[in-house]
Amino acid sequence: MRFFTFTIVFFLNLYVSFSQDQSIETHEENNSQLNAIVDKESLSIQFDKSEITTDYRLVVKVLDPKGEDAVNTYVHHNKHIKIKNIEALIYDAKGELIKKVKKRDFNDVSAVSGGTLYSDSRVKYLNYSSNTYPYTIDFSYQTENSNTAFLPRFTFMKSYNTRVNYAELYVGYPEGENPVNYKIKNDVDSAVKFKQYPDGVLFTVKDLEPIKREVMSPSITNISPVVLLAPQEFKWYDYEGKAKNWDELGAWMHDKILSGKNNLKSATINEIKSITEAVESPVEKAKLVYEYVQDNTRYISVQVGIGGIQPIDAAEVDRMKYGDCKGLTNYTKALLDAVGIPSYYSHVESGRYKVDFEDDFSSINQGDHVILNIPIDEKDYWVDCTSNTSPFGFLGSFTDDRKVLVMTPNGGELKRTKSYLNEDNLTQSTSTVNLNEDNSFSLSNEIISKGVHYGKRLAYAFMPAYELEKKDKQRWNLFSDYEVVSHKVTNHKDSLFLYEEVKLKGNKFGKKLGKRIIFSPNVNIRDSYVPPRVRQRENPFQILRGYALIDTVKVKIPTGYTIEAFSEDKNFKSPFGTYHLEITSDKDFVIFHRNILIKEGLYSKDNYLEYREFRKNIAEAENSKISIIKS
Repeated sequence: MRFFTFTIVFFLNLYVSFSQDQSIETHEENNSQLNAIVDKESLSIQFDKSEITTDYRLVVKVLDPKGEDAVNTYVHHNKHIKIKNIEALIYDAKGELIKKVKKRDFNDVSAVSGGTLYSDSRVKYLNYSSNTYPYTIDFSYQTENSNTAFLPRFTFMKSYNTRVNYAELYVGYPEGENPVNYKIKNDVDSAVKFKQYPDGVLFTVKDLEPIKREVMSPSITNISPVVLLAPQEFKWYDYEGKAKNWDELGAWMHDKILSGKNNLKSATINEIKSITEAVESPVEKAKLVYEYVQDNTRYISVQVGIGGIQPIDAAEVDRMKYGDCKGLTNYTKALLDAVGIPSYYSHVESGRYKVDFEDDFSSINQGDHVILNIPIDEKDYWVDCTSNTSPFGFLGSFTDDRKVLVMTPNGGELKRTKSYLNEDNLTQSTSTVNLNEDNSFSLSNEIISKGVHYGKRLAYAFMPAYELEKKDKQRWNLFSDYEVVSHKVTNHKDSLFLYEEVKLKGNKFGKKLGKRIIFSPNVNIRDSYVPPRVRQRENPFQILRGYALIDTVKVKIPTGYTIEAFSEDKNFKSPFGTYHLEITSDKDFVIFHRNILIKEGLYSKDNYLEYREFRKNIAEAENSKISIIKS
């Protein structure tokens, strides 16, 4: 039975005023300010199959601290990429020169993280900060590169809230030849002008208006004009290659770069055969091999020599028991070869943004990570051989749902990795609460995590108790006075889900007001995000990850108390997902059930207000309350 009186509504609203999530009342976003002006940016590349020379210049006026994003004053180098000259001139607001930075004054550091064992990749960069704005930087460099496989992509607008007065990309080559492929992307308004010459191509833009920095905007590289470049033929160290299409590039990788790298000692071959000989299923054999690699190796980045493309020999990984993504993937492939299971070395662009390899444009610099493709019975299994914890066949959000290049004996092939979409990314919890008359409580909670949520919480299965306790403090922060009695984690790696059982006890479940106790049955993390108000949205907005949350909470009320009031059911449906909330009673129990589905996608700017209203309704519903009163 449901009834509301003025008194009850007053008390419920009073409690909401103490506890309502502040994100519901969000301020209007105001990011229309111009942060930087690129007066000129030019990149000139002179290409032939044996050498690349580059000449770069950037003149940018920085108007405020956010404008620093437009200042890219660095250049990579190694023993094959030689910096011939590098310089920066810095001017104050009046246009007067205040600093001249020569080559010797630039910082020169390793270009890779501390997790790298050794690398010859370095970067020179300008370490300059200003307390006064505006100021202007005129930055330039020239380089020579004896390896010609990589040609850069050129993004005409590299940061939000930046105006570009003029930018150009020129690619020169021997007259009469046309050895470079190119592709223009995101040129919605035909801003990129193109000219073909007998000895080169020129791309220019003028007066690009700033793109406003807005919440949930896609990466700037997905909405700003970009030119992709790739050589049709190239030299990489002692290897010559062709890349007119993915088939050619994949064949070169398979036949030249990977060939002869799958050697293993006979003792290792006999060992892996012994481990798998009792198993008939190819999937189970592959799983045993993958687990063998996880148990016997560790990931360390190695980027020296031709380590940027070619893996070290499988026998060397076997001897040292470590490797980078290339080495560990090649090692796993060699072990699978030994037990008769074909698998394929695969390049992928990793990261939180899903980046596909271009269907109609092949280039070796698409991709920054290596994983393994194992096709069995017309099904593709994917493994990341750098992980010591991820189960067989699970990739997670780092490399899921994107087109990758698979190197096969028949050439290169584009395939899509495993997708974890919307309902696949599930967190489902069931909780039972025993509420006492003095407002103290005990809580038992069971959580099942799947898909990307499984990947995010998988670390809990390997976490020491003190680290797990920190996570619990973050998760159960709705309670102010409580302790975690126990937290058990079970990793069901064959079924790809994580099971957790948590028990709490505490002294303050709700708010005690005389004879009443007012509480929210939504004891888990509340999905209360509301994007800021925007008067006139300029960009599309992106929900990077869809997900589903399902919660059931049973609250046993104290003896002598009756249910006085609880919130109405809530049901919202939109193109972005659905929300369902239901509160029912059964004798001395109140039962709360919530189901949220958020759908990933790139949405029109015209739908932003509708999305914001959808999230606002959810945030308000997430604070639903129940009032019980002593008879």
